[in-house]
Amino acid sequence: MKLNNNQAVFWCRDETDFMRMKQVMADPETWPKTYAEFAADGEELIAKAWKQGVLITKVEADPDAFVTWCKVEGRQPDRRARIMYAVQQFDRLPKNTN
Repeated sequence: MKLNNNQAVFWCRDETDFMRMKQVMADPETWPKTYAEFAADGEELIAKAWKQGVLITKVEADPDAFVTWCKVEGRQPDRRARIMYAVQQFDRLPKNTN
């Protein structure tokens, strides 16, 4: 299968980072209650995208780095900021040019 699109998804490395993120988010009510739910939802999104020829890369977000980024960018730590952060960090990743 040829993948015709690359996208990023904001990802927490583990339960500790997930809980720290929920504490700093302006919209914690929009997040799953547990890391297990968060990870399952994310994996389902990635699998569905793969079937449509879209490659999604997990962008692991360090809570401290994300909060700092939000302050520098003048953004609330919310859904929109998570998307923008993931895209910006994804753009900085080395790309396979093969």
